[in-house]
Amino acid sequence: MKTLKFCILVFAFFQLSTSCKNKSKSAQNEWIIDYNPIVQIDELSDTVNETSGLIFFRNAVWTLNDSGGEPSIYRLDTLDGTIKQVIRLKDIQNIDFEDITQDDQFIFIGDIGNNFGNRKDLCIYKIAKQDIPSEGNTSVSAEKIRYQYADQHNFIIRPRMNNFDCEALISVKEQLYLFTKNWDDAKTRVYSLPKKAGHYTLDVLTEFPADGLITGGDYDSISGTLSLVGYQDFMPFVWVFWDFEGDHFFNGKKRRLNLEKIHGAQTEGICFNLKGDALISCEQSYYPQRLYSIPSADLRKSTAPSTAVNLQDKIEINSEYNKDMDRMDITISGLNKGSFTIEILNEIWQLEEKFTFEANSDTKEFLSLDAEQLNSGLYYLRVEQNRNPKACRVYINK
Repeated sequence: MKTLKFCILVFAFFQLSTSCKNKSKSAQNEWIIDYNPIVQIDELSDTVNETSGLIFFRNAVWTLNDSGGEPSIYRLDTLDGTIKQVIRLKDIQNIDFEDITQDDQFIFIGDIGNNFGNRKDLCIYKIAKQDIPSEGNTSVSAEKIRYQYADQHNFIIRPRMNNFDCEALISVKEQLYLFTKNWDDAKTRVYSLPKKAGHYTLDVLTEFPADGLITGGDYDSISGTLSLVGYQDFMPFVWVFWDFEGDHFFNGKKRRLNLEKIHGAQTEGICFNLKGDALISCEQSYYPQRLYSIPSADLRKSTAPSTAVNLQDKIEINSEYNKDMDRMDITISGLNKGSFTIEILNEIWQLEEKFTFEANSDTKEFLSLDAEQLNSGLYYLRVEQNRNPKACRVYINK
């Protein structure tokens, strides 16, 4: 790629739009905090670079890959992320495996992904734990739980623009629960279905304004805690719900942990271990496939946990595309004096270009980037100070 022109704007009264701020709309709520998760395993095996769901079974983390991967689940070494065991589902194709859950006797694998909004073969596979040996790879048979959404009447292909995608599956007592990944309105709807093989039509139980894309979930029956993981503009977050009755998940206490320090991690799976800690996986994205953790003590506190991010240390970056000049105008506040790098990432957070500049002020920096070599589309701009990243989106429409 040709080098793009990059210059610092020095005129004093230049004003920029703040349209690309990716703050949560409800970020002023007292139950939303910024949090820095622990890196549990720095890099998982390349075999699970599209890790999309987690369970904690037999004192180990198990995961699976999403669409196009093998129809298998993988037991990971909890120290180095290597694969210790592979269980393959017999005579099954992985159309879009997205999450995994369990009860005392069975493991449930959700072939529930629906990015295009047109699937009519959504299903959950049920395998018996007694068929899984303590060691060694094997193949197992699976029962099939098929379903459809009662409120879906339109199956026109709408990639990443529909509200009938789903990537979160949990088990609570005798029921399974699905939490949708709504591309259109950033909410999540909840459906339930039995754990028995069959074909079911599901009605909506409730919905919640998740303010992002829900990509995984788990329920801890010991503490009565539901956690949902997801991301908004590739900024990961975790919702935590507790003190609710039955399956009225959103009627009790709640909090949201924004994981801004790992902005760019495509968080896809979450589960609770035996201590009640939340384990979170991200697939290969800006970061490698990785496992994070949040201690149980930090999940449900009424006050900010010790590893909460100090808001005073945060920087802000905003940008707007100037079509007439074919450039991106950028403003950054909160930087110290010194050298910094701006990364330009495409819509799936792959690096397109990066540039260095000198910050001369501790108030605001005004920059301009020639976009001649960039195609139309969605881009993200990312800058980092003292391991504290900040990113925003910008649309180029030529």
